[in-house]
Amino acid sequence: MDSLLTVEETLSLIFDRTNAVRELWNFYIAVTLGILGVIGTVGSVKGGRWIRSLMVVGFLLFALSNLSAMRQTQSEREGLIHVLKQSTLPPSYEMLVEKAGFVWPSWKVIGFHSVMDLVVSAIILCAGRRGPGDSKKA
Repeated sequence: MDSLLTVEETLSLIFDRTNAVRELWNFYIAVTLGILGVIGTVGSVKGGRWIRSLMVVGFLLFALSNLSAMRQTQSEREGLIHVLKQSTLPPSYEMLVEKAGFVWPSWKVIGFHSVMDLVVSAIILCAGRRGPGDSKKA
């Protein structure tokens, strides 16, 4: 490889970026479950609509930041993969590079993240509302 990094170092960076994306997904899941847990436990709150609206805004800001970090990390990973594929690799590394080179298309990541963001936002906004079978004095 005609660069400052060896094949091993580049592969290490690719796997590091892969782990970073995984950690961002795990963090997103933990925060989402935490919010849903609080909503499920607390139910209705005094000034509920105002608080739920603030929670949705806060969650959406978090989700946007998380998605942006994921896209940046994926972009770094794709750049490293591109550099590696442009170089002459020993045959023993070709299969490893092929496996490391799998990247979900951006539209799938953005789409899945957006659907989940909308579902969580809807749950937050609907929390504490009375259903058709609930009594008014509850």
